[in-house]
Parts: sequence; structure tokens; C-alpha cells
Amino acid sequence: MRRRHNGLFSFAFGKWSREIKVVINGKEVPLGPLVQIEIFGSLRMKCFRELCRIKYPDHWNEFTFFPKIEEREE
Repeated sequence: MRRRHNGLFSFAFGKWSREIKVVINGKEVPLGPLVQIEIFGSLRMKCFRELCRIKYPDHWNEFTFFPKIEEREE
């Protein structure tokens, strides 16, 4: 998961399909991960790793859309 400069969250997971290629604008590129999501806004999700969910069943990861006031650039 990464956060772009405009605040958009970009999230990708699953097996990366390097063997399967598609043609985009005349260029052959790998198909990519199984799931690709772009989120505009805040995000709250539980960990998707089984051991993490077992050890911390009530834990949530929170990613806020706007940075905290002290983290904003002047």
C-alpha cells in the first residue's frame, strides 16, 4: 500500500502475474497483481495476515485521508 502525493491510497495484493502479458499503447507489460484498488478518502481495515488476525483480533489499521495538522507542510 502506498499513498500518492495527492492523498490517493494505492493498494495492490495477490500473486503477481509476470508470465501473462498484455499490450497497452503498443507496449507489452506484465498483467500485475490480482487486486489493485485506489481509494479516495480515509480507510479502515483489519490485517489480512492470518497470524496477525489471530494475535490481535480487535486491531484495526486506520489510514486518514488528510495528514494531521502538525504533519502538514507550510
